Amino acid sequence: MAATCRIVSLRYSSVSKSRLFVSQMTNHYIKNSSLKQHYKFMSNDNLLDTKITSSDTAESLLHIVQENKLSGNQASLSLTKMTQLLNVTRVDHFTRDQSFQKLCTQIAREKYNISTESLVLSLINVCRIQTEPFSPLILILEPECRRRLRAMQIRHLIFLIANHSVLLAIKSDSVNKLVKEAAAVLEFRLKDVFEVKNLTQLLMHSSAVSQSLPKQLQNHMISLMDYFSFTDLTQFCKSMLAGHFPTGILLRTMSIKMAASTEEWTVEKILDVLKCFSGMGFNNRNLMIAFSSFLQTEIKNRSLTDVLDIAQVYSSLRVASTELFAEVEKYVGKKIESVTFRDLRSILHAFFVLRYVASDEFAEAVTNQLLSEWLNLKPYLQLELTWCMMGLDILPLFLLEKVLRLNTDDFNPVLATKHQHLINYAGTETSTTDLSHLKSAVNKDVKLRPLQESVKIVLENVVGEKNLSTNVLTPIGHSIEFQLLLDSQRRPIDVQSDEHKVHTRLAILVHGPTSYLYASERFVGPVVLRRKQLKAAGYKLTEVGYREWNAMQSEDEKKQFIRKKLENVSKYQISIQT
Repeated sequence: MAATCRIVSLRYSSVSKSRLFVSQMTNHYIKNSSLKQHYKFMSNDNLLDTKITSSDTAESLLHIVQENKLSGNQASLSLTKMTQLLNVTRVDHFTRDQSFQKLCTQIAREKYNISTESLVLSLINVCRIQTEPFSPLILILEPECRRRLRAMQIRHLIFLIANHSVLLAIKSDSVNKLVKEAAAVLEFRLKDVFEVKNLTQLLMHSSAVSQSLPKQLQNHMISLMDYFSFTDLTQFCKSMLAGHFPTGILLRTMSIKMAASTEEWTVEKILDVLKCFSGMGFNNRNLMIAFSSFLQTEIKNRSLTDVLDIAQVYSSLRVASTELFAEVEKYVGKKIESVTFRDLRSILHAFFVLRYVASDEFAEAVTNQLLSEWLNLKPYLQLELTWCMMGLDILPLFLLEKVLRLNTDDFNPVLATKHQHLINYAGTETSTTDLSHLKSAVNKDVKLRPLQESVKIVLENVVGEKNLSTNVLTPIGHSIEFQLLLDSQRRPIDVQSDEHKVHTRLAILVHGPTSYLYASERFVGPVVLRRKQLKAAGYKLTEVGYREWNAMQSEDEKKQFIRKKLENVSKYQISIQT
């Protein structure tokens, strides 16, 4: 009996196990079937995505849209691809196509199901085309973007900010508010932004969408400074220049980091940084000295293009480095026969601005090269080259005589002015004693800079508005900020007075930062030339520098300063208003 029970129990247990096995096999078969179907759908979706992204014409993409049933994400991808393929003239044609309406309908229908990336891209692309039929879709997508805003990934927030110009162009209050809210959310989550590509985008665009975000970004990046490479800092400089990001403590901190990253320096990277500094009007003396020491050891192995870039960027930054430019001179001197005259003009102009004193051997090589091709040069190049040589005091008399015989009828005002400078240099049409033939003109189109405007206000209070001329174009080709006409009693007279009453012309020159070599009291070459030729033409000079002017706080202090300046001109006292 017991054996029978065991047999029955074994029989039933085996049956139950077999039933369980069959059930498991069935479930496994069903699961495999569903997975296969799922993967089949996925492969089809991936294949369709690939077709969309690989389309190289708008027509082929429209054909794909017409022949296939697209998901919301695929519709968004198609819209993105279409905006890349279409030019401006074909946008209207595309928006009237039924395929476009199909894309918009599908995106709107699946607005809750499409990915955040597709949602953001759809909104941006709709705004990019900026046509009236898109307005309903914008009204659908914008609220959904706002709903997801706080849960968005950092890259989506940055993408909204990076495309602010497109979004704001449609002039929709709700979209404008969305961009500002994206900036506010990103500011709150800024500690999570540490990738260089994201920081680069923020440096380029944050100033345009928020007032507080740039300051927070600056502090955030300073805290991460130890982790950045020299290459990263170079990219940051380019983005700051492109986005007009405010320079200040961030750029100074970056300069310190750059100076400490000498093992990563290359000529190309340094030139990129210096060009950005020039564009942003920023300079750092210690870094520039370190860069010049590195560059002067590398110049002999570089191309002429690199050497030209080095000379031009140091000239634009007004940083005089005798050792560096000595190497530039050696390099150009050895290759003088292969240097084009345009490039030679750039080199000479850099020397002129920085007041670099070229050697006699270099001056002779330049003169010989210029003479050998003089007849083949266009007049403007002949003039430009000799003008630079004049500024460097290496212009021989026979070349000066040649350039003075040039026909100036076709010269633009800038070239005509330089030709007049050469005439002054030759002393052929100006006199240091008789000024009766000189007639000045006032250029009313030039807007005064803040420093000049501040000086003008004080000057008018001291000498009287009717006695002061502003933005004067002198007959000798130089402009002066302010001019006073003095009679034989050394008293200011009305600017409308007859020329025979004018005994002395007093030029009041105002010098801003660009008038000086960087971190120096020495003037740049063109300012030296202006002062020299104005004096030679008989002008009395008095000058106001930006450092001394900005150091004075009160108006009374500035008035007293101007009075003393005027009284000290040529050791005689001018009768001025009190």
